[in-house]
Amino acid sequence: MPKDSLLHARLQREGLGRTFTPTHPDAATLCLAHDPRYVQAFLDGSIDAAAMRRIGLPWSPALVQRTLVGVGSAILAARLALQLGLAVMCNGGTHHAHYGHGSGEHVRLHLYGYNPACDRRRQLAVRSGSLVN
Repeated sequence: MPKDSLLHARLQREGLGRTFTPTHPDAATLCLAHDPRYVQAFLDGSIDAAAMRRIGLPWSPALVQRTLVGVGSAILAARLALQLGLAVMCNGGTHHAHYGHGSGEHVRLHLYGYNPACDRRRQLAVRSGSLVN
């Protein structure tokens, strides 16, 4: 989205940021916040047409790629915030997904549900945090 690249450019111009590259989360990480059957069907393209109509976008490998980058970015931003005290994620996200389905346009897998789940999986003690969307 244009606003994402504009935010990134502004942070760089102001000298307020370094750039980090996320990795794609593995299926086990995705299953921390979603039904394993939904995750597998979304990843391999076997998700049924009704589920994709509910999401509002056609399935494609590019959609999967974009979703994995988004989830990886959210996880990385949370880890960097824990490490550095603050982190900004400058790519669009999807935050209306549910445990077993997506709903609404631009909604695939839930970005923000992974951070507490990943932290719990790695047994990080987080007392409080904020996510500004």
